[in-house]
Amino acid sequence: MKQKKFFTFENAILLLLLFFLIGFATGCLRQDPMEARVDSLVEELGNEDTNISSAALNALIDIGEPAVPSLILALTAKEAPVRERSALILGRIEDKRAVEALSKTLSDPDPKVRGAAVNALCNIETNETTKLLIPLLQDEDEEVVLLVVSALGKLKGEGAASALLEIMDHDNQEVRKNIIYSLKQIGDPVASEALLELFSDKELGEIAASAFSNYNFMDPQTSEILMELLKSKDPTVRANAVRALGNKEDETVITLFIKLLEDPDSEVRKEVIYQLGVFGIQKSPGVEKALPPLIKTLNDRDKEVQIAAVTALGRIGDDAAVLPLIPLLENKDRKLREAAINALGQIGDPQAGAALRDRLKAEELWSARRAMIRALVNIGDPEAVETLITLLEDRHYRVRQSAAMELGKLRAEEAVEALLKALETERESEVRSAEVYALRNIGDPRAFETLRKISRDQDEYYCVRLAARESLKELEAASPSESTALV
Repeated sequence: MKQKKFFTFENAILLLLLFFLIGFATGCLRQDPMEARVDSLVEELGNEDTNISSAALNALIDIGEPAVPSLILALTAKEAPVRERSALILGRIEDKRAVEALSKTLSDPDPKVRGAAVNALCNIETNETTKLLIPLLQDEDEEVVLLVVSALGKLKGEGAASALLEIMDHDNQEVRKNIIYSLKQIGDPVASEALLELFSDKELGEIAASAFSNYNFMDPQTSEILMELLKSKDPTVRANAVRALGNKEDETVITLFIKLLEDPDSEVRKEVIYQLGVFGIQKSPGVEKALPPLIKTLNDRDKEVQIAAVTALGRIGDDAAVLPLIPLLENKDRKLREAAINALGQIGDPQAGAALRDRLKAEELWSARRAMIRALVNIGDPEAVETLITLLEDRHYRVRQSAAMELGKLRAEEAVEALLKALETERESEVRSAEVYALRNIGDPRAFETLRKISRDQDEYYCVRLAARESLKELEAASPSESTALV
């Protein structure tokens, strides 16, 4: 009897196939679901449909650290958009594992990819980041250079200021501007001399002067140099020296500025006046010495200098300026009139009230009338409420709106009837809303019925209806007994 064979050649083939299938299935099952999702999203970064690629980008940012290994691999992808977006995402995730790969990407042939790598490395920020970025200040692409300049300003790393100074003579003016901004952020005194040399530049000088707001630049030696530059024959240099010294609160500086109020150049005078006004806001010691010469400057031959002087006097806020400012309310120049109105409002002396009210009757310019409303309220004029009630019928809607708003802020109960009457005829939605909110702020029960009617009127502007509902809700919460009595 022949023995039966249980393991034939055909069985072996089937067994091998079975092992292969089991191994294949095991490999598939072994892949992490998150890993599979990440790989799929990375692939979509190159999709020509920007909606899809943007969605993939945002999804990978949301995934965060688990996506980092796949994104690092994607930095070497064939498609430039995939490399660029991968670098961008890595910068948003800020995982230090990506630094080495991103540093290699700084030499990518595509400037957009290099730029994305610059931003990413700036975001991740390690001790080596500044050193990695400095060579790209010589990049052939100006957009990349701009990104590097900005990044070095944010990082403030060792050697960044010196590296930026080496390309200060760059052909691109935008690059030069951004170098100054970054030097200001870094605040390394090594840049002081180069910044001072730019004071004669009509475009870059003002930006360079603003850099001295970083007090790291304002050492005693630099202060002395700046004071000497006030004597320069070049008015651009003098004006920029004033801008730079404006960051130094010092009575000596104020004294020097007062002398410059007689400078032959109007731009210098204007800059000096502006800085004295800033000292006034800061209540700097010695600024009161500037009052008499500033009042004298109200008669300057240059209109812009006059306006600057008016503004500065308002900022200093001394009552001594009120009487000299009042005549300017009648000036033909509208900018000068408005500056005087605002200055009187800032000073806040009630003796200006009568003059403002008198001018209000004749003022043709609506913006000036609106400015007078604010000024009268600021100075606490005893007749302000009565004046504001009259202005609810002003011919310009912006004035009516401001009058209603200020009545609300003052919580003027005597204005309730006038506001309710105004709502009967007012057509402008912005004014109606202001009147509704004024009634809410005043909180008088007489307003309930009108507000309820407006809140239910389907022909009313939606914004006004909404304002009435909000106002009613607030008023009813404050006075439940009054609101239920009117239902």
